[in-house]
Amino acid sequence: MYKKVIRAKRRFFWQTPKSAQCTCKHVSYKTICPHCHNELPREMVENGGMIISIIGARNSGKTNYITTLINELTHKGHYANVGIYPTVVGRTPDEHTKARYKNDFFNVLYKNNTCPIKTEPTNERNKIPLMYKLFSTNLDKHIYLVLYDTAGENFEVKKNIEENAIFLKNSDAIIMLLDTFGINEVHHTLKSKLNLGNIETNFDTIINTIIAYFDEQTNRKDFYKKPLALTFSKIDAIIEHDEKFAHLPNFNTNSQYFDGTGIDLSVIESIDMGMKECLREWGEGGFIQNINAPAHFNGKATLFGISALGKAPTTQNTVTSITPYRVLDPLIWILHQLKFPLPIKKR
Repeated sequence: MYKKVIRAKRRFFWQTPKSAQCTCKHVSYKTICPHCHNELPREMVENGGMIISIIGARNSGKTNYITTLINELTHKGHYANVGIYPTVVGRTPDEHTKARYKNDFFNVLYKNNTCPIKTEPTNERNKIPLMYKLFSTNLDKHIYLVLYDTAGENFEVKKNIEENAIFLKNSDAIIMLLDTFGINEVHHTLKSKLNLGNIETNFDTIINTIIAYFDEQTNRKDFYKKPLALTFSKIDAIIEHDEKFAHLPNFNTNSQYFDGTGIDLSVIESIDMGMKECLREWGEGGFIQNINAPAHFNGKATLFGISALGKAPTTQNTVTSITPYRVLDPLIWILHQLKFPLPIKKR
């Protein structure tokens, strides 16, 4: 990682510096984040931009989600009027977003049909984010999708939340992936059917730890204003093994806007209500109350159910076919909250 950031001198206060002289006497033209020391797109610094970040609980399948999300955006984003372009972030070409995604994500899942191994907290390579620019017509300010494939345990204790607080504070919106198998009632129902082990971490651990941290901050209201997409993964298993859940409105079909007729926001609303109904049935009504509390997200957080793979991997951790289910929905909802020009159906 970078050892030091040299702050460029400004000739006039309104000008963005183009370069800075290093202590080695050479001039550098790279724009570096002063906190994580990763390279930033100059356009983001000079013109500003909104940032959407994705974080995930342990065992939530975040690596699978990132892989299928980018692939779906690349091939189906045009149905939502969303273009995607990888930025050049990283110290060497093999660390740039396009190369990293292909080698570390796409090839593993789509080419080798193998689910990636668990993300290790000590892996320095994972500290370099994947960063994509999302663009569309009639969009003045670009939106950046920043994907840190950090281990879920990095967010499970308060100390680690403090280390990642700047990352969370500087995000304009957050997609938080939650492990549906970490819900006690779900785990009890599916344990024998799917040969599940014991719950390592309850599904709500990360969000509760984050709330506990920001409740103590003076600027907590700014954080709670951010759009938050609480995204429950592995929903294919629930659809297959829970008859009541499978027949909830819009849970037995993929995203409707793939037919090119536009985005129906009422579908997203029905999914949010359906997820809340299920959580209450599973004895997790307190989770909804905590999220919706006036002192927290005050009803602004929206719930989603997705499946990155479409079905469970084999016992050898392989997958024969990949059929993502509603993986774009959380991002589409967030883009709407950020005033991205989406093709919205009129009611």
